[in-house]
Amino acid sequence: MGEEQRQFHRVPAEFKVQCRERGTLTAPWQSVSTTDLSAGGISFQSESMLEVQGSMDIQITLPNFRVPLVLRGIVVRVRSMHSGMSDCAIQFTDVSPAQQEEIDALVRFLRQGI
Repeated sequence: MGEEQRQFHRVPAEFKVQCRERGTLTAPWQSVSTTDLSAGGISFQSESMLEVQGSMDIQITLPNFRVPLVLRGIVVRVRSMHSGMSDCAIQFTDVSPAQQEEIDALVRFLRQGI
């Protein structure tokens, strides 16, 4: 098995987020279930087979957020699962300091429940 590449600790977390291919204005948002979250990215299960290195928009809406947090990301891993779903990992890109503060606060909140 290869050497661990992660820079951030992952927190197991199941909640719904919206995602879509970046760069296609008509691309529909797809609701997906997360499997974990870190300060640097998110993993989720999708019915669609995403392309590694593809650009994505991720929209996180949670009760304590005033407005949805919309993040850019790049697909770093896609694995087919026996269920027909795909396990996808997205690395956040172009994150502003304000967005990073919100992500960090969400990760801290989720870690309290572990």
